[in-house]
Amino acid sequence: MLTWAIQDEYRAEATYQSVLVTFGSDVTPFANIKQAETNHIGAATQLFTNRDLTVPPKPPALAPWARSYAEACEAGVAAETLNWTTYSGHLKELRTAGTLPSDVETVFTSLMEASRDKHLPAFTNCAK
Repeated sequence: MLTWAIQDEYRAEATYQSVLVTFGSDVTPFANIKQAETNHIGAATQLFTNRDLTVPPKPPALAPWARSYAEACEAGVAAETLNWTTYSGHLKELRTAGTLPSDVETVFTSLMEASRDKHLPAFTNCAK
């Protein structure tokens, strides 16, 4: 689940960076959320470091893909919905199994809430 988390954050950061390359480096909400994803990668990296695990490498940058700002916003809605629901499922599974370290719970909860409560509403607003 740690590997899934960091890879998901890598994907989000690369996706939003690709949008910024296409539409400009200050396009909202992508600029702010891309920076948040960078911070999320730092939090996920710390979970690996705390366990003396090798941090998976970042994948290469994504080529520009969005044909329009609206398409990029809709993709953000889909990505952040999948993100928070997956974190919610992982948290439930780990809690049920009784194998949820407190630092993982803190980071996963924070990442889930950021996706659900901040990123998703921002992308929903720009998709209108």
